[in-house]
Amino acid sequence: MISHPLAEFLQGLFHVYRTFFDHDAVFRLLKTDFAPFTREEVDRLENYCLEYGIQGAAWLRDVWTYGGEGDEERRAVMQDLHRRVLEYLRPIYDFCKLSHTGQEWSEFLFQTMQDWRIPEQLKHWYDEAEDRGDVQESASHVQIYKHAIQLLEECASVTGTEELNAEEMGLIIEEGLSEVTYSLVPPSLDHVTITTIDRSYMTDAKEVYVLGLNEGVFPRKMGDEGILRDQERTALAKVGVQLAAGALGQMFNENFLFYLACTRASQGLHLSYVTSDEEGSKMEPSLVVRRLQQYGYVKTIEEAPLSMPEGREQDYLWRPSQSLGLFSSRMSALMKGDPISSTWWSLYNWGLEMGYRGEVFFATRGMFDSNTVPRIEQSIVRGLLLRSDALTGSVTRLERYHRCPYSFYAQYALRLAPRKVKSFGAPEIGTFLHDTLRYLGEYLLEQGRQWRDLTEEEQESLCREAADAVMGTEERDAYEAQLYTRLTSTLSATVARLVDWSKKSEFSTTEIEQSFGMGTSNWRPVRIPLGKNYGESIVLRGQIDRVDEYRGPLGHYAAVIDYKSGGTTVRADEIYYGLKLQLMTYLLALEKNTQDRIGTAAALYTYVRNPQVKLSEVVNHRRAEEEKATIQELKNSGYFVDGDVLQSLDVTRAYQSNSPYVPIVLKKDGTPDSRTSKSLKTMEQFGLMKEYTKQIISNSGTQMMDGEFPISPYQKDKRRPCEYCEFQALCRFDGTRNRYRYIKTMTEEEALEKMEALQTGGATYEMD
Repeated sequence: MISHPLAEFLQGLFHVYRTFFDHDAVFRLLKTDFAPFTREEVDRLENYCLEYGIQGAAWLRDVWTYGGEGDEERRAVMQDLHRRVLEYLRPIYDFCKLSHTGQEWSEFLFQTMQDWRIPEQLKHWYDEAEDRGDVQESASHVQIYKHAIQLLEECASVTGTEELNAEEMGLIIEEGLSEVTYSLVPPSLDHVTITTIDRSYMTDAKEVYVLGLNEGVFPRKMGDEGILRDQERTALAKVGVQLAAGALGQMFNENFLFYLACTRASQGLHLSYVTSDEEGSKMEPSLVVRRLQQYGYVKTIEEAPLSMPEGREQDYLWRPSQSLGLFSSRMSALMKGDPISSTWWSLYNWGLEMGYRGEVFFATRGMFDSNTVPRIEQSIVRGLLLRSDALTGSVTRLERYHRCPYSFYAQYALRLAPRKVKSFGAPEIGTFLHDTLRYLGEYLLEQGRQWRDLTEEEQESLCREAADAVMGTEERDAYEAQLYTRLTSTLSATVARLVDWSKKSEFSTTEIEQSFGMGTSNWRPVRIPLGKNYGESIVLRGQIDRVDEYRGPLGHYAAVIDYKSGGTTVRADEIYYGLKLQLMTYLLALEKNTQDRIGTAAALYTYVRNPQVKLSEVVNHRRAEEEKATIQELKNSGYFVDGDVLQSLDVTRAYQSNSPYVPIVLKKDGTPDSRTSKSLKTMEQFGLMKEYTKQIISNSGTQMMDGEFPISPYQKDKRRPCEYCEFQALCRFDGTRNRYRYIKTMTEEEALEKMEALQTGGATYEMD
């Protein structure tokens, strides 16, 4: 009975109070369906609370102001739902704050059930179950209500005037409900009753099956006599001290129960025991079984095989649903090409003819089931993906297509997404840091200043100002305050590095969060024609975190910089396979939207982190900062031009072998070390990667227009996108019928050679 909605309701009342309006506790109570709200209203309210992290004290606020601009209508609906829910929950919360006698608790809970119209709802469920002929369910509604009322009456009479707090009363209710079981009358003459032997002594049946007759299990083997021996118990009983039965009495009771079980049958008695336990260890039959065999009372002995014996299939077919369930298990053998008995085909045909078509389909679905994605018709692709006769989106979408075409289709064509849940994990931390850096960068550009112009005092005050602008200045709980401190510390450390880099660089920041092809931006999108004479184009829109430019004796150069809070890096083979196209696409956008001929100085990731520095000795602040500068995870990564302008990105490179901002290790003769030289690219190689990026984007768009969205995730160096994919339950990737798209790791030279071969038509595109 503990799982019945009424039992859930009574426990949920106290759970809401004990957890102070925890999300799960509130909606566990509301989903009992006793509240005067539809399930759709409860689901919508739950999604809203998950999205904005509403729980705890937020439930006691009179007004909810969650949601941004344009969300006023939804906010008004949720505010009304919140008001209605609170009308029911606040009286419960207020009553639970004080201690009360058992009589007062019982009266309050009874009145609460009346206020929530629980008797009427149970009566409605009872009538529905009766109409369906479900006697068991209808009886359960009647019995749970009777037991609940009885439990309240017992609480009122037993506790007397003793006061109980909500914690104590909640435990009494939980314990009382956990002991309650259903007592159901068999619905007809032809039925099977499953019960314990001690409850069946008044029951007679034609056939009786007694299970578990193993040595030490039933009749149960008694242990030692305990503190008091049987003789001592007998002596105490003679002087009027009654104790529980000792070992001897319990043994007699077990044998008596076995006698009762054997004498309930009027036609047949069936005794069962196992030959081994779950771990495979041998188990002996009970002594009573062996004695019955010795005295000649056993008519036949049968062994139940672990699998269905060949030729005896008909012995296992009893009811339509059960038989078709067994048929389902034979499908695996059929799919392997093994023959199956004609009995199963007879059952299959019988099911189709006798109105069990749905059950037959369910039983055989494994044989015909396939998760192969057919080619999507072009008209459907156009309706789902085209905007103004063009495939539009961000480069992130294209990268997803190359990780797995089907996941792209699910997310961007079908627009499937998990419900929003407020959290502050890695993605949210990254967004916060991005927004604060944009706030600071835009402030500097408006002032006509650079990162290098900030003093230490300004850095500290501006970081707090940016954090408050992004996170808000509302009152924070302990967790939010700690998170704010930690994020502000990370922001301050990042700004300090950006200031230091700016002081060492001859480049200046010219663009912050520069969007292309979006909103009112004057930067045009990257438009690339599709192949196969489609006539359409693929239009890429996006936002570049930062653009730094150099104008000087060496010419005009630019570096595109993307902030990353994770450990993202880029390799030429990842560009070749379409897995990392972001930096090259940004270079294409920069090239398209600058009038002057501008050279590429770098395309790189700079990291927004504040890692711990582990040292074996105590050092001062200056030494700690020097050690932090050598941490590999803080060094910029990406591609740098192999030319004189590289020195302008960090003018101190001449005095150190390994700069954190231009991490190209120099040997004694001034030439780059082979371990880091892979990050150096000539202007021609940058041009090759950009042209190849345009080609792979065009090919990807053409495949989309062709309707190609197979379940084809890549695997590279044991890395697979399926590990973090939210659509696994939808695609049902199975290694027995699906295959990964294995791609090999290549060196920078090999990847560039393949790109060049594709450009000249001497190779085939890997996704074909």
